[in-house]
Amino acid sequence: MNSKAVKNTLVVEFIGVTGVGKSTLIAAVAQFLSAEGLRVRDAEEVILARFGLALPRHPRTRSALTLLLGLPMFGRYCLTREGRNLSRLALGSIGRGMGSVWTGASLLRNFMKRIGSHLLLETLRDEMRDCDVVIWDEGIV
Repeated sequence: MNSKAVKNTLVVEFIGVTGVGKSTLIAAVAQFLSAEGLRVRDAEEVILARFGLALPRHPRTRSALTLLLGLPMFGRYCLTREGRNLSRLALGSIGRGMGSVWTGASLLRNFMKRIGSHLLLETLRDEMRDCDVVIWDEGIV
């Protein structure tokens, strides 16, 4: 048996529409896990800290910065066959389901942020030695 076991950080994603209590549940889960001795961090904090941008506290600023940081990863993913297929599926769904151009733009932004930041977080997984659990409050996908 190898005495140098690799520690994997668990990433837990909470996804759902606005107003259903995700943030309240996340706060309770984080408090419980911390009380059990686990080191818990927010996914946006992990991403922003990696780029020295951990200062913004306003949720929209944090979300916008996370989106911008994930865009290169999203772009590279879209160049793959899998990325093109998923993007085609997402764009078709967004086009059929949007009630207005504003809603469509918002859904497209959510899709790009979700994919890009997920891929970015995966690349940072090896650097997450300072936490046991990363909690991702993603909202609507």
